[in-house]
Amino acid sequence: MANSINLMKIATFMGKDTKNESEYRKIQRFLSRKKDLSGIGIFCLERYIKEALKSSSKRPYELYLLIDRVEWGLGQKMHNNLFITLYDPARDVNFPVQVKDLGSKGNSSTGDRKEVLEKVVKVLRPMMKREEIKVKVLGDREFIGEEWEEYLGLNYFDYILRLRRNYRLPDGRVLGDEFEGLGVGMIKEYCYDGWRVIMKRLEDCRGRRDEFLAVVTLDMELSSEEVLERFRKRWNIERTFFNLNTNGFDIKRTRLKEEYKIEMVTYFLMFNYFVYIILGSMLEEEEGVKRQSEEHGGYRRESQFLKGLRFVFEILRWPEKLLKYIELSKRFDFNMFKILNIFPEWIGLKLFHSGVV
Repeated sequence: MANSINLMKIATFMGKDTKNESEYRKIQRFLSRKKDLSGIGIFCLERYIKEALKSSSKRPYELYLLIDRVEWGLGQKMHNNLFITLYDPARDVNFPVQVKDLGSKGNSSTGDRKEVLEKVVKVLRPMMKREEIKVKVLGDREFIGEEWEEYLGLNYFDYILRLRRNYRLPDGRVLGDEFEGLGVGMIKEYCYDGWRVIMKRLEDCRGRRDEFLAVVTLDMELSSEEVLERFRKRWNIERTFFNLNTNGFDIKRTRLKEEYKIEMVTYFLMFNYFVYIILGSMLEEEEGVKRQSEEHGGYRRESQFLKGLRFVFEILRWPEKLLKYIELSKRFDFNMFKILNIFPEWIGLKLFHSGVV
């Protein structure tokens, strides 16, 4: 029963007509057969963008795809998950849309990145062609390379990718050598045919592994400072990892070992994550954002994820709050019957009848 930590949380949402133990066994049997559940992430992506475009007149609507890996070990077994998350700067909303368990410790390959991004590309490319949305891909030092950058450019993605010190410019110069001459806060830029490299010595490197910051981008319009400011939005994917683990679902405590099972459970959690984020966002619009004092940074007192998660817990404790949940769901206009094409029938029906969807 050790691996019940996350599965029982999912089972809680499957309805109350049978005992959780029975639901847990059903989920075990379901996970014993390998299935591609990536459609759950695509559903959340499509549903969110449709709603964002409907509620905003700005065109193109700016969105970010954040790519990163997170690792955790279970005995001698290492889980190495490559994530794609969507970040909307206008609403400060961030949620995962695709995941791939790479199965062993180490960096992702270009093939891995293409595989995990390809389904997202199919959804976003038509909207980018029609100039309804503008998408930037943000990635850390692992996510560079000529083949990878060419793939992003051919699929209409702009990108801001962090570079290593040993990165070579077309004329053979090494960025690390160029960096040595920079004073604190100074910026140096190199422009080429359609792309540019921006380098800065960070003002305060306390708590950071390196004061060296250099990025490559296709954006030729923004100032250097604006490009670097947008790259900082990559940190939002770390918030996602935090919420998937210690701040929410405790996914690292699962005892599942097979890569495909980790992916399947993660996609289930993705849908729950998406619902919590949307509920939290709507509650913020209705009640306002409570922030700390400027003296303490002015940060949110409570994240959108936690706000939505605690609201769901309140519904379970006080059923009268279900009416408020229904009103919020109507405002977002979920087409939940589409869920039945993603989940297996018994899960979809139980989610529907229990009021979760």
